[in-house]
Amino acid sequence: LIMGPVKNHRWIYASAKQLLERVLHAYGLEEGLNYTIIRPFNFVGPSIDYLPSEKEGNPRVFSHFMNGLLYGTPLQLVDGGTNLRGYTYIDDAVDCMMRILDNPGGVCDQQIFNIGKPDNELSIKEMAHIMKDMFNKHFKQE
Repeated sequence: LIMGPVKNHRWIYASAKQLLERVLHAYGLEEGLNYTIIRPFNFVGPSIDYLPSEKEGNPRVFSHFMNGLLYGTPLQLVDGGTNLRGYTYIDDAVDCMMRILDNPGGVCDQQIFNIGKPDNELSIKEMAHIMKDMFNKHFKQE
């Protein structure tokens, strides 16, 4: 397990998630707590919350970039946009979560599920280029 410096708040968030998962697992072993953990990847698609933010490191990169394209502001990349993200279409994510919630035969009990498609991973910079190219092709008026 690799964790970054305490002063980096993104690492604090990751550490807190890890701690919670371990506490739930321990309660499951010791007290019989029935749990299921869902780790969502980055979801994209219509009707997803649209909360652009000036704050650096905004996790809603899709809406942040869309805001830039719509209002003609620069698409700002943190650390050059080299971080990788896996994107999943919202309908696929909801379908997956519904199957987990149905939990036929208890197969999801005390399990952890990553909802996403790892082979759909690209850098934030690549996402910016794809979105800009699509926007210019379909919506930009000359």
